[in-house]
Amino acid sequence: SRCSYVGSRPAILEAPRVSSLPLCLALGGHCSRLWQEAMAMVLVQMSAAWCCQGLETVDVDEDAMAASIDPEAKELSEVSRSTDLPEEDLREVDEVEAASAALSASSSCGREAVSADLEESSSPEMLSTENTADAVHEFRERGRAMTSAARLGELCWASACEIVESIVLGVQAHLPNVHAVSQVLNTVGADGCSSELTLTVSFSEGPILGEFATRSRIGYNLQLDKSVSFRLQRIAVSAEDSPIMLRTSGIAFDPLEDSVSLRTRLREVLKEKFDRETAFAWWEANKDEVCPLDSSKLRWVIESILGLRSVNAVTPQKGKEKMLWGFLHTRRLVLDSFNFWQIEGAGVFVTATAQPPCNDKEAELQAASDAMIAEMQQHELTMGEYFMPSSMNWLELFNSEILGQHGASPSKIAKLLSAASEWGPGALGWQRWDKTWRCVDQKDLLGRLKQEQGRVVWRQPEVPVN
Repeated sequence: SRCSYVGSRPAILEAPRVSSLPLCLALGGHCSRLWQEAMAMVLVQMSAAWCCQGLETVDVDEDAMAASIDPEAKELSEVSRSTDLPEEDLREVDEVEAASAALSASSSCGREAVSADLEESSSPEMLSTENTADAVHEFRERGRAMTSAARLGELCWASACEIVESIVLGVQAHLPNVHAVSQVLNTVGADGCSSELTLTVSFSEGPILGEFATRSRIGYNLQLDKSVSFRLQRIAVSAEDSPIMLRTSGIAFDPLEDSVSLRTRLREVLKEKFDRETAFAWWEANKDEVCPLDSSKLRWVIESILGLRSVNAVTPQKGKEKMLWGFLHTRRLVLDSFNFWQIEGAGVFVTATAQPPCNDKEAELQAASDAMIAEMQQHELTMGEYFMPSSMNWLELFNSEILGQHGASPSKIAKLLSAASEWGPGALGWQRWDKTWRCVDQKDLLGRLKQEQGRVVWRQPEVPVN
């Protein structure tokens, strides 16, 4: 705070840190010292009240204030006390002295209470580094202590960290020219334990686009904003069966551009006749024009499914229509959280929540998608798990409640969101135009797994996969 006393003019006591409640205390230059001290005590009491209401406290140094009082006013105050005054005036001085003493005592209590409140409030600890791997490691270790109170929480937290690592570490592996600064903010509660833990990764450029491998059969691209964060809040000790929720920001899944343009075209052409059957019939007749094989990601994804003889042979016409209908009704999914929990005998599962639709158009797309997913039969889910494990886990990640499933496999989702180590076009057919076709696990001649790899190729927008 700042105190200003100029001659006998009013002095202004400012509280610059409390911008919403500026305090101006006008003190007459000829006021007695006792009255000025009393005003200082009132200010301390008001400061305590503001602090209790969540505002920043104002520090007042009564000694400094007393030392800064206009000497002329001090002299007048001393003269007034040594001069014979009427008995009525002396009583008034005594009342001021008593009030000052009472305010001084209560202000001490107020300051002690404020100090106690400040000591009990949460305090942040922050680690800032340009080494994202170090920040992720710190995030993992601090989160381990926070989740240990929950039943089997450490297993869920390990799964959560696997997904976090898969997202943030892959960018710099593919885009070394994109620099990142990472921060781990640990908020400590009154009990000395972490109450909230946040990992924030800020990239030098953004947004950053992650393209899924075609054979993952995902109708989206992964997009990271210039700043991405993951936030874990403490789990109550009593909430043993509650999931671990990892709140996110700066992560979204955008529909393939071909899906959006195709849906617009179909609506224009078919108008009120736009439905699953007519849409698929029009697609079969016009797919080479609207989604050419040499450039359309949507066409590659669909061909990778129906191009398999085994799949095409067991998929009825209605199933093919439903598949196209699903790709046509994708909306932008802004990720809000990942949720992890373990079911005894079944393992750890993960689900994700997206922000609600932002307009009527998105709400319509979401409703159509939900209705189609609700129609899926168990044999369709089983067949999908066998032929398309990545896309089925993606479906279960966001729609487990509709499907009546526990959720997705965290390891499958981490693998899906991880950076690929090898990719490139195929040798024949339309696959020679798809630069992600060889982004698959390596297997031996007997079909046994030799080496796994991620399914995302990170790139900057408007820059094709290299």
